[in-house]
Order: sequence, then structure tokens, then C-alpha cells
Amino acid sequence: MGLSEAQYETLSSLTSPQKPKEKNYNDLVALLESHFGAATNKIVERAKFHGVRRTDSESVTDYVVRLRTQARTCEFGTMLDENVLEQFCIGVNSKAVRDRVAAIATEQQNDLKEVIKVALQVEVHEKIDKFYNNDQPRQLELSHMLDQKSSQIRSVSAVASLDI
Repeated sequence: MGLSEAQYETLSSLTSPQKPKEKNYNDLVALLESHFGAATNKIVERAKFHGVRRTDSESVTDYVVRLRTQARTCEFGTMLDENVLEQFCIGVNSKAVRDRVAAIATEQQNDLKEVIKVALQVEVHEKIDKFYNNDQPRQLELSHMLDQKSSQIRSVSAVASLDI
């Protein structure tokens, strides 16, 4: 498949004064990528990341996934988990989660997996409290909810170490 006339004109403009055939393939690809590719601005991406807050209807695991997704373009490198942990604690909308995280040992506060584990436990307790405060007999729903959260707690390692 070749280039259209318009595409070739663009490529010729990018290589001028040389002709495209005078350049090697890698140089042509680099020229086209720089021309058409949307460069990401690390500072802008990090500002977006630092603006991520947990919504009222969002589960802890969904919030962590959303943070990790947003972090993809931030170029955190080896500081990824530390940044996700920090933003998790800043953006979590539950006072109970913040209080429980503050109450755990300092070493655990610096461990993303431990903080997520604590947050999941608090989330379960909040849902149980909400259930009992509604005074509605929904034992099956509660049982299902507990099964789901137990499963999430067991898979904290998978969520906390998502490869992005």
C-alpha cells in the first residue's frame, strides 16, 4: 500500500530540500511521527493525575485502576507506586479510609498494597453499616457483597501491581 498524493506531498515538505527517497526508512518514520504524533506533556499529564479523585459511587479497586490508567502518561518510572499511593490517599473521599490509613504502622502506610487492603476492609464495613442502617432484610445481597469484597481483598496484589 503506497501513500496518497496528499500524504506524499506532506512527506516531501517534511524532507525538503531532500526528496523522501533520499532518506532512510527510520528517518521518514521519525519525521512523520513528529509531525502527526500528539506529543504528551509530562507536566500536563501529571496535573491531570493529581486531579483524580474518587467518586462517591466508585469502588476502591476501580479508583486504583483509574489512577494507574491516568499514570500511564506521567512517566513516573520507579516512583509509580509511590505516586499512586500518594494520590490514592489524597483523592479518596472516605474519612474512614483516611483515618484507618493514618492509624496503621508507618511502614504499612508506605506500602500501596497494604493501604489498598485497609481501604477495601473499610469499604466493606461502610457497606455493611449502610445495609444495617437501611433496616431492610437483604441477607442475600449482603452475602453477595461480602463475597465480592473478600475476593477483591484477596486480589489486592493483582490490583496494586497492575502492569501499565
